[in-house]
Amino acid sequence: FYTCVVQILYNLAFIQAIAQISYNTTQNQRLGWKLYASDAQGQMKNIGVIFGMAIDYLEHSGLYLNDDDLDSSVKSKEWTIEDLNVSVQNMCLPFLRIAALLQSHLYNKESLHIQDEQEEFYKLCRYLNLISSSCSAAEFSPSQCLNWATDKPEDLIKTWCQDFINFVNKSVVAARNMLQRPTVWHPPSLLQLPENYDQIFQYYHRRSCTVCHSVPKDPSVCLVCGTIVCLRDNCCHKQSVYEAVSHSVVCGAGTAMFLAVNSSTIIVIRGKRACLWGSVYLDSFGEEDRDLKRGKPLFLSKERYSLLQQQWINHSFDHTNKRWVWHKDNL
Repeated sequence: FYTCVVQILYNLAFIQAIAQISYNTTQNQRLGWKLYASDAQGQMKNIGVIFGMAIDYLEHSGLYLNDDDLDSSVKSKEWTIEDLNVSVQNMCLPFLRIAALLQSHLYNKESLHIQDEQEEFYKLCRYLNLISSSCSAAEFSPSQCLNWATDKPEDLIKTWCQDFINFVNKSVVAARNMLQRPTVWHPPSLLQLPENYDQIFQYYHRRSCTVCHSVPKDPSVCLVCGTIVCLRDNCCHKQSVYEAVSHSVVCGAGTAMFLAVNSSTIIVIRGKRACLWGSVYLDSFGEEDRDLKRGKPLFLSKERYSLLQQQWINHSFDHTNKRWVWHKDNL
């Protein structure tokens, strides 16, 4: 079942890459590829045929620019079958990496170790069962991984192209930008904090809790979603579980980081344990001011905040923090 899902999504990613490449072609080039597809009609594992077919479907949408509006580098580029293979391979590689990582987690399979970048795409396709074991790396191309679950893959490609044409008709500028600048998937990140700690203090120290609607004695801000909680106050506890602990379960499956506004320290909750991580706000000498006793201006340490974020993303709190205590649901 998983292989089937990956196969269908790979086919879609392949066509998306083809559409993106076709945007950077001249009118004569598009005509040439359409004729190529017509001469070799029916060869649905030939990347040139699929390229010409997609161009034929998209050409009447108003997507493509006139030759006069193209950059000189685009005009001088002559696309070959080899060029198409290399470009499609690079565009589909991020999807294959994610699919392989997910497969290794779902089925407890040994993760794939790749030393030669030139063979990464081929080995990922083998790992995901997109190609047979008899296909060697020397004769491999991305189009060999296509396996259409229909007798008429042309109709499926036409449907996908028509969906994109509908988007073009709504906003041709947005559609062109999507092809020019492909989507970049950013990793999870914590809140963007202001440079000056006084901004946080002035905003949160008299702010009401969204649950009990009173001003918390020790307001704390979740660094993942920005929710303010009543730390160590029993006003918002449910079934003997205090608000910060219950929020850590809802927001981070048991892991959460809170900025204690009145002390500038970071409190990390990890399951049944908690610890004082330290502060990401330092004075001009690079020192912490816990509990704000010295009253000196504090400024965001980007290095510390980046370290906190990396520990969160890498799930390394258990290994990097040593002074854990049992919070007994009282946070």
